Amino acid sequence: MASERASLLIERQIPVDGALWEPYSNAGFVGFDTSGMLLPTADVVAEERSQFYASGRQQNPDLRPRGLDEKALAEQETLAEAYKLTVHDWDGDPGLRQIYLWRVNENIANMRMVRAAAAGDDRRFEAYNAFIYGKPRQEVFAGVADELCTQAEAGLASGHAPVREAAARVIDLLGGHRGDRTLLVPPPEVFKRVRDDHLRAGGYYALLLAGVELPAGLTVVTPDVGDPALQQVLRNLESDYTLQDAPGATWSLKHAQQAVLRPVGYKLPPRRFLGLGAGHEIGTHLLERENGLRSAVQLLSSGFDRYELTNEGRAVMREQVAYDTFEEFAALPRWQDILRRHLATSLAEGLAGEPMDFAGVYEIMNAVDVLYETTKKPEDPADARRRADNRTWKLLAESIFKGTDGEHGAYRRYMVYLEGGIDCWRAAAEDPDVISQGDRGKFGITNQRHRPVLQKYGILPQAGQEAV
Repeated sequence: MASERASLLIERQIPVDGALWEPYSNAGFVGFDTSGMLLPTADVVAEERSQFYASGRQQNPDLRPRGLDEKALAEQETLAEAYKLTVHDWDGDPGLRQIYLWRVNENIANMRMVRAAAAGDDRRFEAYNAFIYGKPRQEVFAGVADELCTQAEAGLASGHAPVREAAARVIDLLGGHRGDRTLLVPPPEVFKRVRDDHLRAGGYYALLLAGVELPAGLTVVTPDVGDPALQQVLRNLESDYTLQDAPGATWSLKHAQQAVLRPVGYKLPPRRFLGLGAGHEIGTHLLERENGLRSAVQLLSSGFDRYELTNEGRAVMREQVAYDTFEEFAALPRWQDILRRHLATSLAEGLAGEPMDFAGVYEIMNAVDVLYETTKKPEDPADARRRADNRTWKLLAESIFKGTDGEHGAYRRYMVYLEGGIDCWRAAAEDPDVISQGDRGKFGITNQRHRPVLQKYGILPQAGQEAV
């Protein structure tokens, strides 16, 4: 394991990429919000929803963005192409030059993805998704199908007929795609080793939560207790970010506003609060940014190309190790949502056979959600189905199919939470130190293209060196 340290923050280093970082950070690439731009307005989404249900769930909703400033998008893409010339002309380290070129090419792909969505160009939208995120892995899809069918098999023994019926439906739809669900979760000994390192005296959570004391016996964390705790965590990271209200139920960071967004009136069990609010958002994503700005390679504050896979995987790990066992975390709706995101993406991308449209994916995902909701409330199956409809629509319309016409393709970003988590746990099994090394900036901890530059400038240890 890594040696003792007094802070999660690294010592400030002399930047070696200032000539590239300064124009990059001033050009608007850092704050480009692909995910937000892909979704049409709330009014449009509501109208598409009304038409979808009125059609008997057959008319695919058009979830492409409307009214985007095409001229501004084109100008930003032109600026990015011009910036590439600056990178090509830079006479510094060729390896670092390549890192910047990979990153700006990914930035351009995100810009073009948004423009393709707005123009209704399905082929280009899919191509840029594949360029950035790849394709969901068949074995992971099969593992998810196996896990959901295993859960459904437990439902077959329920004393409530609606639960048994919902369980049989899931098995009927997914039973032919089952693989090995064990690949989705870490071996118990690996989970324990990483958890023990995170929770030890002087370890990750001790440093992150220094000065934080939640009241003894607290069962639910609300803003009156949680906000002061998060503010202390921000002070521990010497961050200027402030807490602000989120527009919905999602926790996130907005770097342009230097803000941590948390839901208004949140109510979370203590471990969930510490894992999500402190560990995931501030203690992983914001810590990476703060350390990147202190680093010799400041691009680490924004991210190397395709960093999101293991970046989100590591952040979810911090949620998971807040619990005594992986099984405790797996009982939460959060784990259900991570599985659902991957399943929906896989179905849309054809891993069950042919690519499915919105209506086809909805049928299967809604069967899963009906099982979840009916299990929670078997005495009122009508209400369970209403809640399942809301849950399925939200997943597909606001995440998986946004930016599409509902007929072709999917926005693949949401599959990275599961696939990245699997990759991170595998990496931790080989080298536990790799998880804490990821706090030094936004890079792919399993991406071998990233490591040479990071090792050259002392950000990562050379092979055989002890991590610090």
